[in-house]
Amino acid sequence: METLTLERKRTATGSTYFNGEGAYQKEMDEMWERLVPMSGMASTLNGELVRAVSRLNYEFFTNGNLNACEQHFHDEEEVCCCCHGTGSVEDEDEDGNPTEVDCPECGGSGYFVEEVEDECTLSAMFGNFLLLIEECVPEAEAEVEMVRDIILSNQYASRNQFCERNETAYNDLMDAVAFHVLTTPDGEIPERYVEEMEE
Repeated sequence: METLTLERKRTATGSTYFNGEGAYQKEMDEMWERLVPMSGMASTLNGELVRAVSRLNYEFFTNGNLNACEQHFHDEEEVCCCCHGTGSVEDEDEDGNPTEVDCPECGGSGYFVEEVEDECTLSAMFGNFLLLIEECVPEAEAEVEMVRDIILSNQYASRNQFCERNETAYNDLMDAVAFHVLTTPDGEIPERYVEEMEE
């Protein structure tokens, strides 16, 4: 007897799950209704996979990953370009005699402190969503890595963020998880994941 092999579908370029046009849109909508509670974690692994990938997708399309990426900053000293770090500039007193006064640009300190952005890191919740998918849907490893890279590139507010490449990466991840859930028996959510999500 011949074994039936299901082939994974792929969302067409220009279509997205966010717009209701994903390759598994009907199935994902039904699984969300059936497996994902109104709030909090799902009670089964397949339900939590649907919740995780849907939350990642929603965060990208509605917030540009603002909540998925935690930005870190540090202070950097810059030498004042007006006084060249001396803290004072030449001026004239009331009688027209040369005198030194505090630099009006830096207030006499000789430098500015500028807040500079470091690389961002994944927020705990969205990082855990990606780890769960990576661990439980091994065939989605490349898709997880692509989405992780998009989040860490910190393109929030960039006009180029919603490009075809990024939208395709999220579509591919949604397709991979949908196919996995549809073709894999349900199981228990890993204990590590539950503990970290409850912190």
